[in-house]
Amino acid sequence: MKWLKYRHKFSSGLGGWQWKPLYSDDATEASVRDNDVLRDITEEYSYSERYSGIDFEVVDKVPSWVIHAQLRELGAQATATDRALKACLYVLGNGGVEECWQCKDAVYPADAHYKQHGTGTVIKPCPTCGRDVIYDTIPFLLTPNDTDAVKLLGALVEQGERSVKSKKFRWPVEDKDEEAAYHRLGKLGLVGGSSYQNTYKIYATESGKAEWLKHKAKAV
Repeated sequence: MKWLKYRHKFSSGLGGWQWKPLYSDDATEASVRDNDVLRDITEEYSYSERYSGIDFEVVDKVPSWVIHAQLRELGAQATATDRALKACLYVLGNGGVEECWQCKDAVYPADAHYKQHGTGTVIKPCPTCGRDVIYDTIPFLLTPNDTDAVKLLGALVEQGERSVKSKKFRWPVEDKDEEAAYHRLGKLGLVGGSSYQNTYKIYATESGKAEWLKHKAKAV
């Protein structure tokens, strides 16, 4: 196995030699350059004006202390991995998980990075748990149990936008509970607000109107 022996160069002097396994018997200085191995190493200091790259060479053998250090590091990683694995298995076997209420009945893309460009399919993280999901298949963006937010959204859809004219900035909401509900709706993109010449408005967005239809149908 080949190794990369390298040290960083600074205007103030040279760093100590470091060793990186290349996991190949055919690695050369040219292949190291071509495979962006050097770029990955130098990226850490590339922001500094005092940094001037690295000295390096590809070698066949390393000092024994390098291998001992690698073994210690790998042993620590294995111990940490074993501990994490046991913890995860314990959680699975002892009721430490639950299905996300919001997206448990939604459709998930086979690949988290998959996008259907030009088809209108939107893949976004679930607002509650963060799992990538085909967004339009989430049954509810707003939990039906959030009665204050559902009520406010319904009022803005059925009765139209609210406005208030005041020199002191305030949204046209009735109390602290409704104010909090407005902000929850805003985080989901279901309501919006605007201000112009001391007139402040809140209104349901197109997404909010579509969401309200779901809640209205559920209530029937």
